[in-house]
Amino acid sequence: MLKNVSNNQRKFKGGNMKTERKLGLDIIRAFAICAIMLVHMLGYSGRTDINLQSPIWIVYVFIRFVSTMGVPLFLLLTGFLQTSRNPDKKHYTSILPILISYFAISVINFIVDNAVLGGNLDFNKFLTQLFDFEYGYGWYVEMYIGLFLLIPFLNILYRNIDKKQKLVLIGSLAFSTFLPSALQNYIINGSTFEVLPDFFMNLYPIALYFIGSYVAEYRSSPNKFLCSAVLLLTIIIEVLLCYYYSKDTYAYWLFNNNASLPHVICAVCFFLIFWNINKIPFISASIKWISKCSFEMYLVSYITDKFCYTKFTYPIWQIFIIDFFMTFTCALIIRFVTVPLSNIIKKVILKQNKKTPV
Repeated sequence: MLKNVSNNQRKFKGGNMKTERKLGLDIIRAFAICAIMLVHMLGYSGRTDINLQSPIWIVYVFIRFVSTMGVPLFLLLTGFLQTSRNPDKKHYTSILPILISYFAISVINFIVDNAVLGGNLDFNKFLTQLFDFEYGYGWYVEMYIGLFLLIPFLNILYRNIDKKQKLVLIGSLAFSTFLPSALQNYIINGSTFEVLPDFFMNLYPIALYFIGSYVAEYRSSPNKFLCSAVLLLTIIIEVLLCYYYSKDTYAYWLFNNNASLPHVICAVCFFLIFWNINKIPFISASIKWISKCSFEMYLVSYITDKFCYTKFTYPIWQIFIIDFFMTFTCALIIRFVTVPLSNIIKKVILKQNKKTPV
């Protein structure tokens, strides 16, 4: 049965992070953007396509599976931090920084691509891709907008069920999203092996959102050594399976989406290890700045990746370091412009509609 909304909201603890900024959450966000850039590095360099089953190939495959936690971690963070959101103007105007950054950075990427990197995309085609969220890494923005609009109502659902029902909800979503992804990824005699229905597999952002909400509410903090062991063991199993199936070509089809069960297990374990860390000497400030710029870094990396991996001929890890610092610098500069602009727009909207209910 549904509980009384007001009583449950008084008891609900999740998402109220305004009083304290946890370094652990910044670590998770900073690691997530680094992980995504590592995936891009492997894609540009093709290191998993050569020297199959060699020791160096195994290292790169291991790095790839470590890096695939990036997107799931961002979604877990969203659930952790936004469980207190309600369907009001404050919530809906909070999308402005994301939209402003997306459109501004996409225009910058388009100009640099055509002017510096020899791109030949005409402006009309660019506009079509821009508003279809097909330009650059716009797919994530498109996915996030849909999730963002649902968040207040997902929160209402979540707040009004008890702990057992929340676990059943998360389990049902896991069964519909993560498990089908894991069990349909095996090819036998040229055919895909499929056991569970996968119609709702693309609901994985909602499943991860609720997991993040659950951790936020109950402050889940299991044994860090156990979480580390599960994380490492899961990655090793992924590598072994990839080794087995990559005899002639790299098995790209194996655990190749963000809903893959092993990626989710690793992301949840990583999240549980780090979320409640409060202080690490010497690196706290740098981690926080990378965390603050992570979304801008993600969008900017479309063009900085392309520039660095096509223009430089240094060893791959040197290129990655150059790419990372170039991306961070560009994102930081852009953020100094877009954040004040979005804050001004938000203040104007909220001031004009202060007494008007949604």
